[in-house]
Amino acid sequence: MRFHHPNASKDPQPLDEAVAQSNPKHGPNVINVHQANYYCPYINYPYSDDSFPAFCDLVRRAHAKDTKVRVYYTTREITQNMPELFPVHSLNGEIILPGPGKEARTLIHPKGPHPWLVENLREDFVPAWEDHVGGKYAELDISVITTPDSRWNNFYLEGLRWLVEKSDFDGVYVDDTALDAKSLQRARRILDSRPGRYIDLHTWNHFNGYAGFANNLTIYMEVLPYLDRLWLGEGFNASDVSPDFWLVEMSGLPFGLMSEMLEGANPWRGMVFGETARLGWSGDPQGMWKVWDDYGIQGTQFLPFFVKDCPVKTGNPEVLATVYRKPGRCFIALGSWANAETSVNLDIDWKALGLDPARSALYAPVITGMQPQKQWRPGEAIPVSPKRGWFLVLEEVPRVKRET
Repeated sequence: MRFHHPNASKDPQPLDEAVAQSNPKHGPNVINVHQANYYCPYINYPYSDDSFPAFCDLVRRAHAKDTKVRVYYTTREITQNMPELFPVHSLNGEIILPGPGKEARTLIHPKGPHPWLVENLREDFVPAWEDHVGGKYAELDISVITTPDSRWNNFYLEGLRWLVEKSDFDGVYVDDTALDAKSLQRARRILDSRPGRYIDLHTWNHFNGYAGFANNLTIYMEVLPYLDRLWLGEGFNASDVSPDFWLVEMSGLPFGLMSEMLEGANPWRGMVFGETARLGWSGDPQGMWKVWDDYGIQGTQFLPFFVKDCPVKTGNPEVLATVYRKPGRCFIALGSWANAETSVNLDIDWKALGLDPARSALYAPVITGMQPQKQWRPGEAIPVSPKRGWFLVLEEVPRVKRET
């Protein structure tokens, strides 16, 4: 899965360009439609009459290029632009979380809620995300927090079923959620009516006073079995966290899930955890995608640094190695957490890799924006710059001849 996740825009151009650039061979093959976008203007209401015809057309054009489209859709907050707002507010806190109303002060509303909410809802609400949309849509998209585990879950799931039937889209991008495990299980049944629909979860760093100093993956542990992908890192800085923190708090690997990088995306460290940035939001991984395809990373066995039988070790606890193994060739991702220039001599278990050291070449292919072409003899010291690394190919039939 190669994600293109454009920033929000009231114009159709960014997502139209994403469809035009999609390419199952080397380019992105999954497009995420964020909220506050031309094709999804109102948060958690992708089936609005205002935008749904355009969204269906986007899905049709993407499918013509063998590209999947997923849309921002969760239950954490609801928009004032949906016709159901006043009926659900009349249910006395069952759907809209009761709160201090005009007295509320939050991270994104330090001076209080938007006047529209105060005037129209008056009391018993907590203000949530808001955006300026405009264009042919409502000027403002204002939202309030929902009550977890309510009948709104049923509304959400029927909305999901409607999206499946009317647009044939390819899944949802979840930005935090109040859904419980049973509801996610039901969501999976709806989406899995056609194979290839995905759910990926994004969440910000909850280790702060606003969020109760909570651990992200602990919060969402019960729903992880129903997800396909994670996108963690908002509020974390991948350039500053330790490998252990990255593994447990951000990677998803202990739970059997892969992830992409967000803030502080580091392509060398990322590949140690099987991660790239998301095109359009946190970096440009297209050079890495091309190397994946050119050298055939699809179907390799992922052997990260923390497993005991990882067949390549660096001998340096500040430079980690992860192996992607396949017959006749493997890939080695080196990532440095050292603060200074260093070098490593790789300790290679040739038998485990199934390679003949006498016939093997070790080299770094050119990756645009990441590394130049280099080659080493197996056992030769490899220089590693601080906070950088290498993505290496080790194979018996070399593609790059050593210069004499």
